[in-house]
Amino acid sequence: MVPKKIQVFAVLLSAAILLSFLPSCSCGSGSTTESVSPAVADRPVPFPFPEAPLLVRNQGAVAMAGYLCEHFWDGFLDTSRVFPLSDTLLLGVTEGDFKKAVENYAYLVDVLSSDPEVFILQSGALFSGLDRLLERASALRAADSSSVMLDRLAEYMSLYFYDPNSPFRNENIYGHLASALASSPFVDEVIRGRYRFEAGLCALNPVGSTASDFAFSDRAGRVSNLHGMDADYVIMFFSNPGCEACRQIIDRLVSSPMDASGHSLTELIAAGRIAVLNIYIDSDIEAWKDYSSSYPSDWHNGYDPYGILRDNSLYAVRAIPSLYLLDSEKRVLFKDAVPEKVIAYLQGVL
Repeated sequence: MVPKKIQVFAVLLSAAILLSFLPSCSCGSGSTTESVSPAVADRPVPFPFPEAPLLVRNQGAVAMAGYLCEHFWDGFLDTSRVFPLSDTLLLGVTEGDFKKAVENYAYLVDVLSSDPEVFILQSGALFSGLDRLLERASALRAADSSSVMLDRLAEYMSLYFYDPNSPFRNENIYGHLASALASSPFVDEVIRGRYRFEAGLCALNPVGSTASDFAFSDRAGRVSNLHGMDADYVIMFFSNPGCEACRQIIDRLVSSPMDASGHSLTELIAAGRIAVLNIYIDSDIEAWKDYSSSYPSDWHNGYDPYGILRDNSLYAVRAIPSLYLLDSEKRVLFKDAVPEKVIAYLQGVL
């Protein structure tokens, strides 16, 4: 059963999955394999999307996304599939269709990660599926050095799971992939170094870990620390003064109801349910001080007085703004998430 705390979010997403994902599936028969007759074996085949059983679909969007994620690559990697052999196709699928499949997969992982606990529990199954995909792509490269499946897989996974502009970015998933690519003999040695670096960044404060503690100073020079903040949930927001995208997120957080009863962020801060840490990590402290009075006064607005958050040793803030959600124990629930995802989760648990 889908946990009660995310049922509201699941209801909202059920229609989105059915409309955005299932119509593009070849799932009328319920099979995860795609069979092509010899008469059409010279043409590309569609990506063999999985289909969730009715029992799973009835459990809600998150349960359905979890099932589809776990079985997403089964049909594609099924060795009994019949498909044309072509230098321009990836196991019979066009590069464009494969890219769309990765996008659909990223969307489903994003739905699954709307409940961090469920996502963590199913991460092993997700990693197993990615490992099988990498093994197949590596085997193709070993058999034919001109095979591009490994390259396209790395490219599209980076685009949807690691690009700061992707709404589906997920460093738990990309970090696992980058770590595998960093040790692959089928990846150029220089590029392996890039993957090692990216895997290291992804390993900083992944979902499910305890967020690294750090000190911050407010405008008056008072120094506090992250782990000393006392609230059921902590919204941690990396921002810059004068940043329009930051201002849009601030406005979104302030204006949205943040619990199931419609209470505002201001009301929940006053009740001790939520705390907000709005942190500046760059070096122009005077510019930040000049601007800081425009931030909500009930937030913890601070800067990094020691400059330790800029060197990627504690946090990898690859783009500003960046939004995290932590629980009362400072465990990371969402890392670099879109505000809608954070708000929807809080509305489901508060």
